[in-house]
Amino acid sequence: MFLLLLILVYFASASSANSVSCKDERGNSVDWFIAYKLPASFKYVYLSPDLDDWKLSNKSVTSDGAMFHTYEAMFKLKNSDSAMYGMYNDEVPGNETRANGSSWGHMKGALAFDQLSGLWVIHSIPKLSEDMNHYRYPSSGKTYGQHVLCITLNSSYLQPVGRTKTLNNFYMVNIIGISLFVSTLQFLVEQLSTAKPQFFSSYISNDWKTRYPDILALFQGGHLTRVNNRTHSFETLNGRLQMRHFSKSTHFNNGE
Repeated sequence: MFLLLLILVYFASASSANSVSCKDERGNSVDWFIAYKLPASFKYVYLSPDLDDWKLSNKSVTSDGAMFHTYEAMFKLKNSDSAMYGMYNDEVPGNETRANGSSWGHMKGALAFDQLSGLWVIHSIPKLSEDMNHYRYPSSGKTYGQHVLCITLNSSYLQPVGRTKTLNNFYMVNIIGISLFVSTLQFLVEQLSTAKPQFFSSYISNDWKTRYPDILALFQGGHLTRVNNRTHSFETLNGRLQMRHFSKSTHFNNGE
């Protein structure tokens, strides 16, 4: 009986460590974390559900801390079935011309999902990650302070709503004489595509290319021009953090 209990604990721990989720300083799954890289330094302070206050990490943002473990878990999805990940940044590593393009949203981050769960990283770090297959903090990222928010989500945030169309093709409905473009995706893809992030590295399994054409289109530069709501309320996988997210498009100052 005791041996069986140990085996169950082991597999539960292994499943937690290998799940698509934000990771803590030791590589364990966490519901969320916030990190702030100090100016003129590679040191950072860190906050997660198991901490009562900010903690100065004994690791460097360039080494094997929370960001490292989170990104490495994301990259392990490459060539997996029923999975995807993508990194976006308005300052793309190794491509100054594309990095300075004004047609993309001023936003930086990454997202990754399998069939059970996923993660969304929202950060302010230009040119992250400099390596397309492994976590590598940019050498230019020491001078200024930077922030990172990682949240673990349920894969239901990817589920299509109603009939499926690609991001560049929408169903039109008429409600009380008002024409509206109806997005086919829920919160996450809708919010991202509204602001038009510049994806520079991504992976999506073949089975998901047909199951989630909107995500594939997003990775290829597609974006929504109209959405029902630019503001959404949501919570992390374990419900330990409730948030309200809003997304703006290039027409934000034009009354939209």
